[in-house]
Amino acid sequence: MAQHQLLTGLEADPGRSPGVDCTRQKLLRAADAAFTELGFQSATTREIARRAGVNEVTLFRHFRTRSDLVRAVISETLKAEVAFMDNHQFEDHDLRAAIFHYVKAYVGVVERREAVARIVIGEGHLLPKDIQDTIIGAIVPIKERIADWLRQGQQNGLVRPEVDPMGAVEVLRDALHSAVLRWSTFGPRSCPRDVYLQTLVEIFVRGIETCAPAKQS
Repeated sequence: MAQHQLLTGLEADPGRSPGVDCTRQKLLRAADAAFTELGFQSATTREIARRAGVNEVTLFRHFRTRSDLVRAVISETLKAEVAFMDNHQFEDHDLRAAIFHYVKAYVGVVERREAVARIVIGEGHLLPKDIQDTIIGAIVPIKERIADWLRQGQQNGLVRPEVDPMGAVEVLRDALHSAVLRWSTFGPRSCPRDVYLQTLVEIFVRGIETCAPAKQS
């Protein structure tokens, strides 16, 4: 319910003119950029309107409150992640290859919507409670889809039965989120991106995979 409520809040209104939708998208892009550079707290509606080339009156004509604007920016990202999951196919027989493929693709999704990652991870405690609750309600089903794949891996003998699938998903995604934010701030100075991702996947897979049977001599 929460996922549907948040994601449908951004659907185009058939009665709106193309010019209205164009202005709305400019405001969303400007808000995304402002949140990325300045942070959720410091990005004012005046600054967002300035970046979009409109005045604050126009901004509030499209978004009644600042919270509505934040909700719309977050909605765009969650829609992108839902679309990503809808199109992503997990390999059923090669755990390592499947995780690495997901990691590489998901990092691209997070990097394209870095502003929301910063808001949710770094400043989520500053968001209005209703937005916090809606984000959680939207993200949990996305994570459950990955957890379900790990549960299937347990049934197929690829993932150890004592592993908590949702806990594993949380660990993997948190590591990816923190890495993307660190790279955008400091760059991959101490460890190249590909090396980091390969190492993360190796550590993660070794932690959840079943031990291969010993070869018969």
